[in-house]
Amino acid sequence: MNGSPLEFLEIIGNRLSEETPLAMEQVFAAFANVRREALWRRMLWPGRVQYASFEIVSVNSQIHFFVVTPSHLRPFIESQLTAQYPRVVISPGEDYLPHLLVHPYEIARLRMGSSFYYPLKTYQDVKDVDLLSAVLGQLAKLPADQAVAIQFRVTPAGRGWQAQAARIVSQGVSDSNSSTGRTRTHPDSRIIAVKLGASGLRTGIRIVA
Repeated sequence: MNGSPLEFLEIIGNRLSEETPLAMEQVFAAFANVRREALWRRMLWPGRVQYASFEIVSVNSQIHFFVVTPSHLRPFIESQLTAQYPRVVISPGEDYLPHLLVHPYEIARLRMGSSFYYPLKTYQDVKDVDLLSAVLGQLAKLPADQAVAIQFRVTPAGRGWQAQAARIVSQGVSDSNSSTGRTRTHPDSRIIAVKLGASGLRTGIRIVA
């Protein structure tokens, strides 16, 4: 049995909007708490996976924002976006990827350089700096005969990762100055604790150019 078909939604923002990055943080937090379906239901309907793909596409010297989601999650995604961005326009789009892949292309996947329980730098760490502006600035400079798509595919991570990270912190690290195998406090326990206080998403980042 096939799962829910995919919905391609183009997100058109309003230049007069004054929402902060906190608005999108709330969208992701709500999505992270979507209840995962029971195992038996996933076995019967393997397509009903709780995931969404947030995509930035630069083509023909224009930048577009898309959300790709299974049909059964579309109402939830739309309600979260419009709640945080009242002026946003959400319209049906079409899959752009087949048009890109008829040309020579390269695909890359980003991987973390540290363990999953370490936090990423966020807008809270750099005041008055738009972390996305550098990415969009480079995309805006692409000539008309080049295109780039960046895909952020997210699915709820549940709570297991927090328990695992908490155990790692509580166990500490080996004390190299001890001859009896003692441990000491994990040197990064404070920054790891920051991430443990957040909702988790399993995230895959891919780029096609």
